[in-house]
Amino acid sequence: MRERLLREKKLTLDTCVQLCRAAELSRENIKAISRPMVEEVHALQGAARQRQSSNIVDCKFCGKMHEKSKQKCPAYAETEKVNAVDSDKVNDTQLFAGMLLGKDVIKFQIDCGATCNVIPINLLNPVTELDDTKTVLVMYNKIKLRPLGKCKVKLRNPRNHKLYQLEFQVVDKDCTVPLLGKKASEAMKLIKVHYENIMAIVTSEKPTGGQWTMGQIQAEYADVFTGDGCLEGEYTIEVDNTVKPVQLPKRRVPVAMMKPLKDELQDLQRRGIITPVECSTDWISGMVVVQKQNGKLRVH
Repeated sequence: MRERLLREKKLTLDTCVQLCRAAELSRENIKAISRPMVEEVHALQGAARQRQSSNIVDCKFCGKMHEKSKQKCPAYAETEKVNAVDSDKVNDTQLFAGMLLGKDVIKFQIDCGATCNVIPINLLNPVTELDDTKTVLVMYNKIKLRPLGKCKVKLRNPRNHKLYQLEFQVVDKDCTVPLLGKKASEAMKLIKVHYENIMAIVTSEKPTGGQWTMGQIQAEYADVFTGDGCLEGEYTIEVDNTVKPVQLPKRRVPVAMMKPLKDELQDLQRRGIITPVECSTDWISGMVVVQKQNGKLRVH
């Protein structure tokens, strides 16, 4: 650097400062080019992910991402797990499944709106002991029915030969059709609910004192706390062409943050927030990585 300054015939203080800054910036750029770090690893893994995901499709049957094969679809694999019982007297909107109760096949109605399982007493073994219950059954027409008791019954699915032990509310023999509630039907894989497609509505009382807790805010405005918060439409960034582009050098990342940073960048790319750039650009901003209180990283 001294030799470079001595070659200047009319050396001034401003010229000296400019030459020193240029030399320092050149050294930083040489270091950044000669030492590959996060960007190169991220670009290679991004290309590998694109090759691997070429055979991945968005399935219209199960609503999930999987390989382009019907054997990989959970909806296709589970279509034959319900042993339906045909009957001319049964409405098409009702769903039944045959289950082995002892040696007999009993027709159970699958009721997604029921919060418990119900069985008539005449279908049970006469030696079955009933426990006391405080449950009161409320029918669809608001009629209340008090069960005779409760007991645990073993059922076997003749389709997959799996054995289940369920708790039933025992009612009078006038109720001829036993019911399998939502919880038991899901546990036995007779039905499947896609909760990711359901927006839960939580009814909560608004505070009278004027102060809200965090739980009340999240319950009242649940849609605001879901997703990435993307706005509709496209935004165009206007750049002043008279301004000279700036290419800032890369900031160093601590070794302890390398793996979490790589995972965060891959997650941002998967969600469509960022895209990898593999060519030179006029503008380069320095990336700032900050660790939040919960241990996750915030990337600026």
